Amino acid sequence: MKRWWPWGVVAAVGVLAFGLAWWWVAIADDDGAAASSGKPTRVLFVGDSITGSPGCWRASVWTSVTDAGHDVDMVGIRDVDECGGVRNAAGELWDPDHAGIGGATTAATFVRIARDGLIRETTPDVVVLLIGTNDLWGHQPAERVLPQFPVLLDAIRADAPRAAVVVGTVLPLSASACSDCQPEIDAVNAALPAWAREASTPESPVTLVAVHEGFDAEADTYDGAHPNATGDAKLAAAFTRALLDALEGRAG
Repeated sequence: MKRWWPWGVVAAVGVLAFGLAWWWVAIADDDGAAASSGKPTRVLFVGDSITGSPGCWRASVWTSVTDAGHDVDMVGIRDVDECGGVRNAAGELWDPDHAGIGGATTAATFVRIARDGLIRETTPDVVVLLIGTNDLWGHQPAERVLPQFPVLLDAIRADAPRAAVVVGTVLPLSASACSDCQPEIDAVNAALPAWAREASTPESPVTLVAVHEGFDAEADTYDGAHPNATGDAKLAAAFTRALLDALEGRAG
């Protein structure tokens, strides 16, 4: 005997089925969002010739973070590999993209970000900033250089408000490269920790990397300013620790 269900029961079953279907789609969407968050973290190195000419410490940073299991996409406006085709443990060729421009000052870097749209063009999740050497090498006093750091940070955040920002201190210069620069370099480096603490926010954390500590301008450079192999190793070690922390913070 055929049994007919009351219309109320049929309607209830239909509503329940629709609700379950909607719930399943919502879960699928959430899974899709989670998958999209698994895209490579975009990392932008910004600086002067210490970062970009050739800046092979960046290759060591890349191999270390990828060997640690992080999926990163180095971004920038220059992509020439001057470091000999470095590969990580998986045999992958390193990603040389960066925005390290020889001779760049803090003011020139601001122009590149605020006027030329460096951040808008590269859309980084993490910005690694190593700047200030050319200002101080050009005999700018510390009191004129220090205010540039918050200006640069504001320019970065204007286009990437949730970017993590890793800032290196200013490396020392040898007496042969600049006989009277070191006191001003020391003054900048002494003031940067307090600025970084005050500037850091949960949405856009700022990490200061004291790359000048333990760096010998005579032994760790080839000309009193630019890192040689031992200098690259020291820069890479310092920035790797900070970048790993930034990447793990974003994953958390």
